[in-house]
Amino acid sequence: MTDIQTHLLDMLKELDEICKKHNITYYLIGGSALGAIRHHGFIPWDDDADITMTWDNWLKFESIIDKELRPDRRLMTWKRTPDYPAVFARYSNVTTTCIVNSLSYSPITWGLMIDIFILTPIPNEEKARTKFHNYMKLYGELVNPFFPVNPNTRNFQYELLYFLSVIFGKRKVLEYITGKIYGYEESQCTHYSYSYPRVHVIYEKSIFQAPRYIPFEDTLLPVPTNVEEHLRILFGETWMLLPKKQNQISEHRMVVDLLHSYDYYTDDYLLFSPYEKIMKSYRKWKSWRIRVLSKNNYRKISNIKFEYLKDALEWDKFWNTYESQILYCYEMKQYNEISVLFKKSYPLFCKKEYLENKLIPTVTDIQLEILLYMLNRDGFYHIVPDLCQTLASRKKKLNINCRRLSDLAQTKQSLMVSFTDSDKCPDKTFIRKLLTEYPEDYTLLLLYLHCVLTTEDADWTDIKVMIDRGLSNFPYDGAFQKYLGDYLLAQGNPGAAKEQYKIAKSYLRNGLLLQEIELSLDKGITNE
Repeated sequence: MTDIQTHLLDMLKELDEICKKHNITYYLIGGSALGAIRHHGFIPWDDDADITMTWDNWLKFESIIDKELRPDRRLMTWKRTPDYPAVFARYSNVTTTCIVNSLSYSPITWGLMIDIFILTPIPNEEKARTKFHNYMKLYGELVNPFFPVNPNTRNFQYELLYFLSVIFGKRKVLEYITGKIYGYEESQCTHYSYSYPRVHVIYEKSIFQAPRYIPFEDTLLPVPTNVEEHLRILFGETWMLLPKKQNQISEHRMVVDLLHSYDYYTDDYLLFSPYEKIMKSYRKWKSWRIRVLSKNNYRKISNIKFEYLKDALEWDKFWNTYESQILYCYEMKQYNEISVLFKKSYPLFCKKEYLENKLIPTVTDIQLEILLYMLNRDGFYHIVPDLCQTLASRKKKLNINCRRLSDLAQTKQSLMVSFTDSDKCPDKTFIRKLLTEYPEDYTLLLLYLHCVLTTEDADWTDIKVMIDRGLSNFPYDGAFQKYLGDYLLAQGNPGAAKEQYKIAKSYLRNGLLLQEIELSLDKGITNE
């Protein structure tokens, strides 16, 4: 752990003790929940912590926290702390410093902090939900005077809101808006949303029921009941994969000092800063920035379409160049050769911004069939349903082969949910049956090996055949390298297994499998 993470862990333990004492339910969420599941602690490069609780639990927490706060701790909300610029609460260590770049002129005592979000019941009707999200967006804009909170805020909305806050008072307007946001009866709502105006993420209430206490560094902390679904919604189907090395950095721009309080720094410049003049400048800048962002949204869509046109031309050029070779390889089932050719074309069909804007090149039936087959085969099955849905919205009818490949992708999605969300393995007999039809499918091979390696009556000859098949088709994939290490360990060769695990770790990005390697090293090799 880093020094920042050590301090954050102490603060999480404090909150956990307070919540247990008063029977308050809360959950780790976002990156903290991802770290708990994927790393059994903090994400190594993370520097913050996020928790959430329902509105009822928040009211209970707020009613008791003043009796439990240490002298060097503070709970900050816009109601409790004048000029506090966020709709969510923060539990702060005021003996430390955490100056966020965008809030450097805020007069609040910013120490190292834990963000506390409220799980808000939201209406079931679509129109009422849109209204709710608009209120949440405006809520965030009025609370924060420093920068636009939501890129979709319209300038006239912000100006009207500011005008009303001048006439009636900011606090009164905020109380009116929060009454609208938190006024829905939980028993009549089926979903929650965060108290976070930048993005509107919606969860089924079943995800947040009885918390699961799981290992987190040297303690146990609670995550949502179905934390895997929470992570899937927030980070996508590949939430368990570590980002590439160059992307393993904190997303926060801030100055942190664990030895001095915020006042130690701000006394050097806030005392001599014309605060009222600065805040007037911020308001003008924010109003201008909201107008710019509104226009930028249109420019962004135009830029996406321009990039898409370039990629679509590249696709046509690629297909015209390699059509005969691809068709021959597909007919002869030489899928490795197609995979090599397709590597540069996958992004055209996998880019999130293209799918969101329904931008897909015109493809023939055979082009689409080969593309869907290869996406399935190479482990990008989660793209297939979105791709087919976008094509359907453009009145593209799928032939029988394409429909079967779409169904296969959805089946694998269900199998992967079973694989990641429970201790029970998917049906290995069913997976083996699918493998007879799709023998080189990356996901099916991975799922099958996971299932058979955890059974007591493992057929080691069959397992070795499947591992070899995986490595022959995906030689640089860490998962199959890891399964080879499992095989060697089970065969009584811990030395070779240890070396194989080292190779696997150099390729592997799946955090769950990396955990399994560490467990195997601890159990089977330390006593070698």
